[in-house]
Amino acid sequence: MKETIELLNPIEFHGQTITGIELDFEMLTGEVLIRIDREFMAADRMNEAVNIREYSKEYQILTASHLSGLPMEFYHNIKARDFSAITTRVQHFFIGIDS
Repeated sequence: MKETIELLNPIEFHGQTITGIELDFEMLTGEVLIRIDREFMAADRMNEAVNIREYSKEYQILTASHLSGLPMEFYHNIKARDFSAITTRVQHFFIGIDS
């Protein structure tokens, strides 16, 4: 299932105005989740202390990066409300809450 989250604050990124993020949840496989987990763990040794990764904003936004094809650099520059909307949607996917 693909889902588009409209940004409240569109952002200029690499010469394009991005007004929404398409998250392709169908592309997630066990292999992709393992890759995300490895990237998460490699990013910071402190991540080893995170017991439930699905509740970590960093893990959620890393997952969104994989789902959308947009790099982490993009997500680091969006406004907080948009960031929260995206991470909340990813978290809801992980814990089985429909949007």
